[in-house]
Amino acid sequence: MKVNDFIKSCDNNNIPRHWYAINKGLFPDTYILQQDYNSKWRFFYLDEKRNELDVTYFDTEEEACEHLYNKLLKELQYKAKY
Repeated sequence: MKVNDFIKSCDNNNIPRHWYAINKGLFPDTYILQQDYNSKWRFFYLDEKRNELDVTYFDTEEEACEHLYNKLLKELQYKAKY
């Protein structure tokens, strides 16, 4: 899935847009996806103290978006329980 498809899927599943940022900067308490200078994709969670957690690199946009989407679905399911 590409970024545009990712955003549509999130919107269709009522995943709040403030839960993630793609190539838009660093926001605390947010899952971040950034394409770096050599076209790799970097995923991480930025906590409230601005620590980068769960840093993972991907070769393709599709892999990165799938990973982020799955994380957000799990987060949505967790929050629905409580």
